[in-house]
Amino acid sequence: MAPAQAVDRLVDVFPAEEKQLVRTQLAGSLKAVIAQRLVPSVAGSRIGLFEVLIATPGITNLIREGKMHQIPALLQTGAQAGMQTFEQSRAGASGCRTD
Repeated sequence: MAPAQAVDRLVDVFPAEEKQLVRTQLAGSLKAVIAQRLVPSVAGSRIGLFEVLIATPGITNLIREGKMHQIPALLQTGAQAGMQTFEQSRAGASGCRTD
């Protein structure tokens, strides 16, 4: 599960009338979300790939406004803030199978 999906699922646990409050509280307290996928390596073991979402002002604003679908676009361009997609993690991993 990607970090944006995790945030969305967390908010969805709450009743509709509480979701805006939860998004506001989450946006104010969230620092980062890290997701991990284990993928096969060429050696037959597994390698961890990581997606890192940092709570920049842009990300927290999207969370507050409920615009989770726009988070992946900021995630892809957020390397300077320390963000990374699974694809970027895979590109930097050595020994990762590509099939």
